[in-house]
Amino acid sequence: MGNYKSRPSVSCADELKKKISESYSIFRSKAYEDLRPKDSDWSELQLACGRGDYTKVSELINEDNLNEKTDTGLSLLHIASINGGSRLLIELLLKKNVKSSALSKNLFSALHLAIYKGDIECVQCLLAAGVDVSQIGYTELSPLHIAAACGHVEITNILLENGAKVDAQDAVKFTPLHIACNFGHEKVVESLISHGADVNLPGGVGDRPLHLACWKGYLHITKMLVEKAKNQKADVNVVDDEQHRPIHFCCKSGHLMVLHYLLDQKAEPHVVNIYGDTPLHLACYNAKVEVVKQLVALTGSESLMKENLFSETPLHSACTNGRSLELIKYLLEQPLVSINYQGKDGHTGQDDIVTLLKHHKRPQDESACGDYAQPGGEGSYVSVPSPLGKLKSITRGEYRANSYGAKSDVDMFCREVAILSKLNSPYVINFVGACLDDPSQFAIVTEYVSGGSLYCILHEQNSHIIFQSE
Repeated sequence: MGNYKSRPSVSCADELKKKISESYSIFRSKAYEDLRPKDSDWSELQLACGRGDYTKVSELINEDNLNEKTDTGLSLLHIASINGGSRLLIELLLKKNVKSSALSKNLFSALHLAIYKGDIECVQCLLAAGVDVSQIGYTELSPLHIAAACGHVEITNILLENGAKVDAQDAVKFTPLHIACNFGHEKVVESLISHGADVNLPGGVGDRPLHLACWKGYLHITKMLVEKAKNQKADVNVVDDEQHRPIHFCCKSGHLMVLHYLLDQKAEPHVVNIYGDTPLHLACYNAKVEVVKQLVALTGSESLMKENLFSETPLHSACTNGRSLELIKYLLEQPLVSINYQGKDGHTGQDDIVTLLKHHKRPQDESACGDYAQPGGEGSYVSVPSPLGKLKSITRGEYRANSYGAKSDVDMFCREVAILSKLNSPYVINFVGACLDDPSQFAIVTEYVSGGSLYCILHEQNSHIIFQSE
């Protein structure tokens, strides 16, 4: 019996993407904080910079106050930039040796904030005055990363024309192209590609821009990466560190148009990642019904009975979360799929889906679907008739592990299933399958026992069992 609860709920790639999304949310909140400073405690010089008052700043600035900062670490150049300072004011501050590389407490330079704000004129002024076009700040983001994240295509072009490194990498090894693909900024992607961005440069877990575009479902960006790169096209079968292809992410997220495009570009539909998952597995785990149907229709049945490292076929995968009865019904209609198929470790599906599985009737199956009785009380086993050919029964119960010396309820359940699956005797009820929902919800499927459950016969009825010898 396999305990598919041990399967990682997220892959390393999923975890990284989650942390990246969280990081960019924090990045935006910090940038917003710097762009909305409180000036109640500002000096007269800082207030003059905030107003863009060139004359007043000229009168007040001196060697003693030129590097003064606010409580949040904003320099005079920060203040002038976030308030739309003129070219003359910015040139004055830099001429007086105000540090252009100074970072706020949130790790943003004046150029970073001007870019985030989308102030093209201020960006041009800062660059014309000699500010470093590639200075990194918060999480090693360069100015070009910030322009890509915000979708500022004109500023992107200005930065590139002023020598910004097109393939600069941040703390998670993302290039500006990764970020533009992640946020769906088509014009920025086009600009970066036209300036020679490497479309196959890997990120922190080997993820390429194409992985991100397919994950998010950006069809036009996917096409640009594959068709418009100058030096080399994006490889539709490129793998990340967990052997995910772009088609894995596309199917996991349920993007039909991207799936069709990848298949047209000769993406391999039956490949597996390091967990043994095919694209079909991931579509089933995430209940992407239409993607599953298209995969089977367009690529055949090769993946239908493949088991991953957790001994789960696509049917097991669909049952694991039980999020779509339509999907399970569809899979059961496929000729190769067996309703009672057990993975290598013995499990068949999830307890929540057992009733659906046992009620399923193939078109060629003449047996009618019957009703199910409710499971018995705590610690009991109840026979439940089934319509599948030879009648089977479902027996359910809560296991008290301590009574049997097992480490846990799950251990006890797995031990019992392991024993049942190996027994082969005319005097022992045949084992059919088992599944696990949570440590208090187990199901064991056996052949039907007429006249009541085995538990009832052994423990509740005051009757003698007569063994007849041959």
